[in-house]
Amino acid sequence: MYLNRYPVVNSEAHLIPISALTPYQGRWTIKVRVTGKTEPGYLGKAKIFSFDMLDANGGQIRAIGLNSAIDLFYDKIVPGNAYLISRGLVKPVPKMLNLLNSDYQIIMVPTTSIEIYSGDDSGIPGQKHNFRQISEIENMENDAMVDLLGVVTSVSPSVAIVQNALKTHKRTIQLKDMSGRAMAITLWGNSCSAEGHQLELQLKSGLNPILSLKCGSVVSGFSGKSVGTTSSSQLKINPDLPEAEKLRQWYATEPKNNAFRTIAQIKENFGMLGQPDLITVVASISYVHTDAFCYPACTFMFNDKQCNKRLTANGDGWWCKRCLRSSETCDYRYLLLCQIQDHSGSCNATAFHEAADEIIGHNAQELYMIQNNEQDDAKVEEIMRGILWRKYVFKLRVKEGARNGVKLGIVKAEKFDPSDMSRHVLGEIDNLLKGNSSSASGTQGIVTPSVGRTNLQAGLTAQTSQNASGSGTIGGTSLMIQ
Repeated sequence: MYLNRYPVVNSEAHLIPISALTPYQGRWTIKVRVTGKTEPGYLGKAKIFSFDMLDANGGQIRAIGLNSAIDLFYDKIVPGNAYLISRGLVKPVPKMLNLLNSDYQIIMVPTTSIEIYSGDDSGIPGQKHNFRQISEIENMENDAMVDLLGVVTSVSPSVAIVQNALKTHKRTIQLKDMSGRAMAITLWGNSCSAEGHQLELQLKSGLNPILSLKCGSVVSGFSGKSVGTTSSSQLKINPDLPEAEKLRQWYATEPKNNAFRTIAQIKENFGMLGQPDLITVVASISYVHTDAFCYPACTFMFNDKQCNKRLTANGDGWWCKRCLRSSETCDYRYLLLCQIQDHSGSCNATAFHEAADEIIGHNAQELYMIQNNEQDDAKVEEIMRGILWRKYVFKLRVKEGARNGVKLGIVKAEKFDPSDMSRHVLGEIDNLLKGNSSSASGTQGIVTPSVGRTNLQAGLTAQTSQNASGSGTIGGTSLMIQ
């Protein structure tokens, strides 16, 4: 069966491996398995789609279809099927945009032949990954392509946004791997609606699925590096891979009670090894800057994601140095400078957009309009005063700062729930009562949410005094049984 009107005579006569393809090759045919296919999209004014291929020798290459090639080939390409392909244009591909092991890509033209292979294709493997550890992402260049495999620990709701006059959706998931690191992964468009929705349902049912991501794009933001999907990305939930099974076993035996830290401990121990640390504290906001709480952000799409770079004023509009484009509008995003405080001390921190939105309860655009269009500084002050001294569970990204200090970024904020904290501390008390000293000593930095005495349950008391009779300690907090 041939998928266009041009016959193929003796289609396997010029069969070569993908690794032998060059722009100077004459007649050639490759026998491949399609491992992934993108949805049709636009590159400028051109309509485009692509699919990735793998041969029996492990060679990988991408085929690109533009405009009329989409009508000819798109519906005929099925991921997982094997094909004989010939008569395409072989062109170099930029290394930064290439995660495959070929230096070239195939441009499909009307004379391209794509024939379903009806022979024994068992020698052609399926999807091939080059998984990287999350701990490596921080040192990667922006826009680098990466494969990841991790456990999904949280999923945010889908959010509808308008980009370049087109409506799309996005959501953020948290992925953790065996490096012990976790990272935010942004799912865009179909990935948000399809796999993202499935992940949300699984987490609501109490599961932590394994997710493989192929061809994610590394992005640098105010809160550090993250990864987002692109039109070329491929997601697989609970993939049938040896690496996935190993990860599942690791996560099943990993302690799930995340150790809480104090602000004093942050200043002494974290962010000093060249890599940022992601830690949790229970604290309140004691001060917030109200004069510059947000910035004008670029709304254009960059590598299938919202750019979000800070814009500069350009006459009646705005200019983005990354996109090299001007715009009449912008999107205001939070960059909230504040001070957080717990019983051990205080420190300065920056709340990034999603975290600040959760803390303040008003989006940045709305608050900016109140301050600048309505000229109602008093209302802004009132809103900001309302967030002071409320307890939150903060996820902090801790980096080494100037003068041997640390820089704190608030990447997530959740309202403090005393019952959750009580269950957490009671679990540690239970370990002490069972004589599980190794567990207790391994959870340094766990603190109760208040200073002094807090009745937890039936005479069990968490107390910050030391050396009480019949007591044990968890992270410097004395626990006394009355």
